[in-house]
Amino acid sequence: MKQILKFTSLVLFAFLVSCGGKESQGTLEGDLAKVMTKTGGDFRGLSLNSSKEDVLKVMGKEDLYDDSGSFLNYSKEIDPKKGFSYDLLLEFDKFGLMSAELNTYYKNDKDLKGSIEKGHKLFNDFISFFNEKYGTPIRKEKNYVVWEFKAKNGGNKSNVVLDDYSDKKGFGYVRVRVYALE
Repeated sequence: MKQILKFTSLVLFAFLVSCGGKESQGTLEGDLAKVMTKTGGDFRGLSLNSSKEDVLKVMGKEDLYDDSGSFLNYSKEIDPKKGFSYDLLLEFDKFGLMSAELNTYYKNDKDLKGSIEKGHKLFNDFISFFNEKYGTPIRKEKNYVVWEFKAKNGGNKSNVVLDDYSDKKGFGYVRVRVYALE
C-alpha cells in the first residue's frame, strides 16, 4: 500500500512539475487562425509596452496601410467570396504599444444571414481562445466578454474586451480590444 501511495505521489508530482510555469498560448484553428496569426505575447504575438520598432519586426509591413505618428494600421482581405477581412489598429504612447484593436468582418451581400452566423462563430472561437489563454472572464454577457491579465512586458494590469456586433450591424462583425489599464 505504501508503495502505491509513493508511486501515485511521484506521478502526481511529475505531472505538476511538467505543467508548472507554462502559460497557455491559446489554440488557433479555422477562421480564428486567419485573423490571429500568432499566439504568443499578449495579443497576436505582440506584447503591450513594446516599442513601435519591435512591433514592426513582429508584424512586418505586409498589409500595413498607415504608419503615422503613434499608430500602425493594417488591413487585410482574407476571403473575398465570404467578404472576410480585418482591420488592425495599434496605438503607441511613450511606454510603447498601449492598445490593439482588431475588427473582423464577414460581409457577403448575397448571404447576410450566413455572414452573421460566421460572425457569431468567430466570437465564440475568440471566447474559447481567450479562456484558454487568460482563464475565466471577469465579465460575460451575450455579446460582450472581458478578461483581465498582466501584460508580459511590464506586468501592468490590462484587459481584453470582445464584442459581437453582428446582429446590430446586419453582417458578421467582431471586435477585439486589448489595452493597458495602468
